[in-house]
Amino acid sequence: MRNLSLFFSFWIGITFLSIAQSVTFDPINFPGKEAELGQAIDAYEKGDRYYERGPHHFEKALDFYMQAHRFNPENGRLNFQIASIHEDMSRPDSAAHYMERAMVLDPQYKSFGVY
Repeated sequence: MRNLSLFFSFWIGITFLSIAQSVTFDPINFPGKEAELGQAIDAYEKGDRYYERGPHHFEKALDFYMQAHRFNPENGRLNFQIASIHEDMSRPDSAAHYMERAMVLDPQYKSFGVY
């Protein structure tokens, strides 16, 4: 019975990991939503530009990232960027939420740990 229980635990874990994947901002992932995708990509890129300008621009970066997130909440890097801003702005609960999502969507973010 123990072996059966271990098998099902392993199977459920593998199934969960195969379901949660980062969704890229690619037209193939959003058929029929080209206009909305373009707006989300634009917002994402603007968020990156504000983020690169440093802490005084993080609030504006977050605004743009959240616009992109409303369209595609399943992107690992986007969740990571949002988590990073929340952490830098001393919002640990929000940071943890987005970091946990980033780690589920993209295993590369597991090395950053949980906030």
